[in-house]
Amino acid sequence: PMGDLLRQADVLVNATGIGMPPHVESSPVNKALLHKDLFVVDITYNPPRTRLLRDAEEKGCQVMNGIGMVINQGIRGFALMTGKPEPAEIMQRVMADIAAGR
Repeated sequence: PMGDLLRQADVLVNATGIGMPPHVESSPVNKALLHKDLFVVDITYNPPRTRLLRDAEEKGCQVMNGIGMVINQGIRGFALMTGKPEPAEIMQRVMADIAAGR
C-alpha cells in the first residue's frame, strides 16, 4: 500500500489535478502517511500552497510547488514559438501576480 511506499521514499511528487480548483481542500495523500524526511513536490501552481503542501509543511517536510516549472515551460515555449528572446523576468512577475490573485 501507499503507506509502505512512502515510508521508504525520499520524494513525493503529485502530478494530478487534486488540490486545484474546485477541489482545493482535497489531497491525494493522507496527511498521516507523510514523514518529516520526505521532500514533497506538488506540480500544481494554483493555489500556490495546496492542501498536500500545507499538510507536508505541518509534518516538517520540505516542499515545492509547480510555479517554477510552469514559468520555465512558458519561457522556453515562448522562445520556441516566436524565435525571440525569452522574457523570463516578465513571465516571473506575471506568474507572481497570478499566484497572488492580482
